[in-house]
Amino acid sequence: MSLNALFQLIRSQSKYDLTGIRDAYLTTQIHYHQQKVGIPDYGAFYEHLLKDTQTLQSLVAACLNNATRFFRNPQLFDILQNQVFPGLISQKIQNQQPLKIWVTACSTGDEAYSLAIILHKILSTISPPIPLEMLATDLSIEAIQAAKAGSVISNNLIDVDQTLLKEYFTYKDGRYYIKSIIKDYVKFNIHDFLNPQAHSLTIPSDFDIIICRNALLYYEVERQVQAIQYLHQHLIANGLLILSEFEVMPMHCTPLFQKSAQAAYIFSKK
Repeated sequence: MSLNALFQLIRSQSKYDLTGIRDAYLTTQIHYHQQKVGIPDYGAFYEHLLKDTQTLQSLVAACLNNATRFFRNPQLFDILQNQVFPGLISQKIQNQQPLKIWVTACSTGDEAYSLAIILHKILSTISPPIPLEMLATDLSIEAIQAAKAGSVISNNLIDVDQTLLKEYFTYKDGRYYIKSIIKDYVKFNIHDFLNPQAHSLTIPSDFDIIICRNALLYYEVERQVQAIQYLHQHLIANGLLILSEFEVMPMHCTPLFQKSAQAAYIFSKK
């Protein structure tokens, strides 16, 4: 029994499209789950997965990588708050236009809500405030349901200072909850930007900013190129695409974007 058989089993058992995920990433998840159940042999582990649906679904879920937390990579949020948003918002006020942001692969919404907190602090000082249209999407139905609920575990708030915690969250029964003033900023929906034709959701083509962080790391370059080309179509001229500090713009996509002066992982649409 080879690893390829396990790859095929994982992909066949997922209700999501896992095509293009790097084999190395799948291998890491397989080894981790083998250690958990104490079955190092691939063949025996394959047979075990056919009987143990709980372990199989745990393995499939791990391949989606929904890890997230509030204000992950604080440097990015500092750049957005102090360098990107002020000028962009001034431009929107002058042109009387809404600010439009799309957070892809949003998982349980921590990143989108982090942006909403920053924007609330800025927009609440502007009179009259400009409209904000923030879309946050993920392919996982469970993740979107959790995002809409706005319930947060403490571990996901380690980068949130006490002032923000008191202002924008309530605490009940061991969990924190996003206040409505922030929840109302974000519209969550199910969508897979790597497989957009599988969804009926119509994505606007005039976003000022698209955030796609830590989602492309696990895919082969060909799939990364397809995804970035798709995201490029949904940005306005000079709109910003924000990746993670661990991701590199594929060579095939460099004619579409120029690197921003603010950070190596922020790109402006040509």
